[in-house]
Amino acid sequence: MCITVPGEVVRVSDGKALVDIFGEKRYVNNDFVNIKKGDHVLVFHDVAIEKVDKERFEEIRRGMTA
Repeated sequence: MCITVPGEVVRVSDGKALVDIFGEKRYVNNDFVNIKKGDHVLVFHDVAIEKVDKERFEEIRRGMTA
């Protein structure tokens, strides 16, 4: 089973993005998606793999905290 976690991009620089994941800020690789500050992404093993809209982001977060 593969688990991704939703996060919000805080900053992007040099192929890395600082992402807020449930209040924990982590640097992740963003080579696979074109993202900017404020975007919502799904992260798998410290790699941003997909950009999602805010509605989908909130839906996933609700499901993970239920």
